[in-house]
Amino acid sequence: MRACLSLLPISLALIGCAPGAAEDGEVAEDAALRTTTHIIPREFRGRWAEVPAACLVPSSRRYEIAAGRIDTASFGGEVESVEVGEEGAVARLALDQGEVPFSMTLVDTNTMQASYGDRSPFILRMCR
Repeated sequence: MRACLSLLPISLALIGCAPGAAEDGEVAEDAALRTTTHIIPREFRGRWAEVPAACLVPSSRRYEIAAGRIDTASFGGEVESVEVGEEGAVARLALDQGEVPFSMTLVDTNTMQASYGDRSPFILRMCR
């Protein structure tokens, strides 16, 4: 009987009934839907621009997004980590100014909503 009682907290934690867990399992479900890696997912990689003309020449409005790096004419940084969830991904970039989050959400296969640092969200389109 004692052995069974000692397994009770572990069993409750595994099914989401432990103290502090959401009653509907929402916290456990959110955690299961997010993963952390150091590579930007393939669907976000490529050359993206805020305006079509930026696709033609390097500028601060053109973003080169690779598996482990994001670059523009005004900044560039190595990816420290990427949190991938159902809604999109947030890459943490190592810049000279420190670590900056770069948020990416696909609208469709050619359109992305992005934001970084204190900048408001903006739309990027895939360059072709």
